[in-house]
Amino acid sequence: RAMASDAMRFARDAGMNVARVWAFSVHGEREDFSDDERERVMIGVDWVIAEAERLGMYVVLALSDYFHNDDKAECVVGTTNDDDHDDDDYIFFSDEKCRHVYKERVRKILTRKNAIKGGREYRDDGTIAAWNLMNEPRCRGCGETLQRWIDEMAAFVKSIDPNHMLTIGEEGFYAADSPSTNVDANPAAWAATTGQDFVRNHASPHVDFATCHLWKDNW
Repeated sequence: RAMASDAMRFARDAGMNVARVWAFSVHGEREDFSDDERERVMIGVDWVIAEAERLGMYVVLALSDYFHNDDKAECVVGTTNDDDHDDDDYIFFSDEKCRHVYKERVRKILTRKNAIKGGREYRDDGTIAAWNLMNEPRCRGCGETLQRWIDEMAAFVKSIDPNHMLTIGEEGFYAADSPSTNVDANPAAWAATTGQDFVRNHASPHVDFATCHLWKDNW
């Protein structure tokens, strides 16, 4: 907690006022990850939100993650997020059960009562600046499926919480098979295989703003 507090304080002192925060555990893919462990993760998120408020910061909560995605592991049989398992992407973003699991997890987060802040639900908390559907979602070879998922899940989040802003969480790529003509803007050839269409994805009516990710040592 001291490290998290220092990171936000350093960011604030550098002139920043928003930090993006995971609302999940990077260990969530473990089969033995229990409900008690999940609750301990969320108690940690409670604390981060309260600490951000104390420091005069805001947070953007990422609701899930493509790279450490317990929802995906729960829905897809086999090794997830492996270049030899492109079907895992399609199954997670298209399968009715997988979409239901994601929605129920999102519902629990948005309606969670923060014990440190007097039981205030996350969806009523002004320290939360916005929601992030998923950190860096990719659907390799299935861009249309990803677009439908974004449209559906953005509408779902807004049906529970119409007051907070919402963004996707994409890096900022253009798939080679997308309607976009911006493929040449990709930072590397592999970016065209991610299924993203940055402009089209963010044109979804329930998405409020766009972000892009800058990995200065990679692109």
